[in-house]
Amino acid sequence: MFRILYANLIPWDKVENAYLHYLKDVTQGNKALPVQKALGSLLIKERMNWSNEEAVEKIKENPYLQYFIGLSAFQEKVPFVSFLITHFCKQLDECIHHSSGK
Repeated sequence: MFRILYANLIPWDKVENAYLHYLKDVTQGNKALPVQKALGSLLIKERMNWSNEEAVEKIKENPYLQYFIGLSAFQEKVPFVSFLITHFCKQLDECIHHSSGK
């Protein structure tokens, strides 16, 4: 299971900066989820083999998962709608391909 240690191993600031550099103009469109929340949720979903909906529901119920995605305190509401995991996954894939020059 995801532990606090895992959250501290990932250089979230560096990942956030690289992602924001890819997005270029962050003043246009809807505000993006912070990378720790978006990527953290995607990692949880994939590691636990959950659907988007299951991942969001489990994150809502678990303070350790909430810490992993960067929430500073436990909250009893869903942190975001589940379809945003798919949206972020597509953006991340584009960002990786863009960064690698493909």
